[in-house]
Amino acid sequence: MKLENLYESIMNKGITAIGNNKEYVDSLIEDKTDTRMGITLAIRPSQSLKKEIMNIERKIREVENNQYYYPENDYHITLLDIITARQGFMYTQEQVANCKKITINALKDLKQFEIKLKGVIASDGAIMVKGFYEVEMELLRQRLRQSILDNNMNLDERYPTISSHITIARFKNKLQERKGLIEILKEYENYDFGTLKVSEIELIYHNWYDSKKEVLEKYIIK
Repeated sequence: MKLENLYESIMNKGITAIGNNKEYVDSLIEDKTDTRMGITLAIRPSQSLKKEIMNIERKIREVENNQYYYPENDYHITLLDIITARQGFMYTQEQVANCKKITINALKDLKQFEIKLKGVIASDGAIMVKGFYEVEMELLRQRLRQSILDNNMNLDERYPTISSHITIARFKNKLQERKGLIEILKEYENYDFGTLKVSEIELIYHNWYDSKKEVLEKYIIK
């Protein structure tokens, strides 16, 4: 399966980096001069799923406390970055109107779909919950890309987005408990968080970490 192979590759590289003292430390997490902002379509987990994720996040925090952990209200799955976050970006009303038009066109006749959240992985700089989606989400991404091109906007993706993960932590400092972190990642690599039925999508203007955001529109899928 394409997604499983992707997550396995990320995990293998992440564990190798962590084990070899080569993790990526994000120096911009608490940098006040970081003004990267963009416009994204995002999916939020339900309250029950947030609680499940928070429980695991707390266990990881007990091992590696001095890292950046996402608050539960910042948990999200990126459906598509319409305008990729860039330094100093401030939207215009015309850009927002175009983003809304693109989204409405892509959502026509789309039915609700599910994303199964199962397992925790680490890249070289972050910890994530794996998401596995139904074909409708892939179809929606394809529609969005086509709608962007049809509206003469730039498709910002360097590579097509295929993941549906939720980032729950980033490394802001060098790791102190490598062995303990790897052990807990292995323990929860197949943990079943539950299934999200996607009935709402947000169009948001936000920063790289979703810690600063403005909801521009919410779309209900029936």
